[in-house]
Amino acid sequence: MAGGSWYLRLGVFGWRGAGMWRWGRLMHSKHGTIVLLEVARWLSRRGVRLRKSSMPKPAVFLLFCTMVVVGCAGVSEEPETAETAQPVASADATESDIPYDGTAKQSPDREPGSDGARGEAEAAAIAAAGFLTQLDERQREAAVLPYDSDLIRNWSNLPPGVLRFERNGVRIGDLDETQQEALHDFLAAAMSPYGYYTVTAVIAAEGVLEESARAQRVGWSADNYWLAFFGEPSPTNPWRWQFGGHHLAINMSVRDGRVSMSPTFLGIEPARFSDAEGIHVPFMDRVDAGLAVINSLDGNIAATALLDERPNALQSGTGPVGFVPFEGASLESFSAAQRQAVLDAAALWVNLMPEHSAQVRLEEIEAELEQAYFGWHGPANGTGSIYYVIHGDTVLIEFSTQDPLGAAEGHIHSIYRDPTNEYGIG
Repeated sequence: MAGGSWYLRLGVFGWRGAGMWRWGRLMHSKHGTIVLLEVARWLSRRGVRLRKSSMPKPAVFLLFCTMVVVGCAGVSEEPETAETAQPVASADATESDIPYDGTAKQSPDREPGSDGARGEAEAAAIAAAGFLTQLDERQREAAVLPYDSDLIRNWSNLPPGVLRFERNGVRIGDLDETQQEALHDFLAAAMSPYGYYTVTAVIAAEGVLEESARAQRVGWSADNYWLAFFGEPSPTNPWRWQFGGHHLAINMSVRDGRVSMSPTFLGIEPARFSDAEGIHVPFMDRVDAGLAVINSLDGNIAATALLDERPNALQSGTGPVGFVPFEGASLESFSAAQRQAVLDAAALWVNLMPEHSAQVRLEEIEAELEQAYFGWHGPANGTGSIYYVIHGDTVLIEFSTQDPLGAAEGHIHSIYRDPTNEYGIG
């Protein structure tokens, strides 16, 4: 099969057991572990960043109004009802109803992909072509859209039962078993093993929600995830792919032999669930990474990192990144070990990409890390709901637990964005 020797084959594609979706098996390589990517040395510092406190009053007012209108992934799932969901054109009612025009910030010079990255991009293109050959004419027409189509901005965190637009591509539940296997092969080839694990874990949790009384009304189902391509998958020409549903929106772009991944929404509910193979807490590494950063800080640095007010929601959503202020503590004041802890946290999103592209991306983030900011809200002992943000010129990561960490099930939202390379256009 495509995508190397790591596979997490979930039961969410046609195999049920004991009233809930089953995980399946994780088959691994001879090394038996996922190794975090090595990163380059710290590079030179760059300019000063605007803090929220230094913004002129009109800008503060505009920011406030925008956040009121936009909202984002709030502290409950109340928006996920037909009665409370708002109409949107290209965004999620809990994320943003302000369409993003796709204009990136000033992009840094990007080198073409290395031989390793090009090999990964080619493997993804081959697996994509293999999936498309399994589709009939009608399905293929739905799956492949023009490269420059504005429909790429039609992604959402919400389940389909409360959306006012249709997701792009072909739906898992409309595919036969062979087509579903080909879809799995593509995802495994187009992402890292860790990325593939994360995506399939989100779908497995959705299978748990599917057993609830609300499931049919709001559209909670492991069948309700869609895959779309923008442009023909090619080893040489630019193309994009989008995979998403409830709590998931992966937007990956392939260009010049490199893969990028902005914007990408990751959430999960329940955050903790069990099956015949044991208890699963797929996002606990992201909780632990944030706690590691805040607990490494002390004195004035720790006080500066604490946000006075917790955002009601993820601030960026699908709207322009420029509306999110730089706040918290500047990493310029962090020690090398503390900055490494921040980079380790960021890697949990970046490492969804194939290895070589992820390594280059981490080096880009590391190069500007001293000018980035880290903000935190919530207890630092792992007993309550938390929010943290990592924000620099080329990275914005927000992480929010929607329920207290001690809750029996848990509910998490997060987003990753590169303001200089949204949808691969940077």
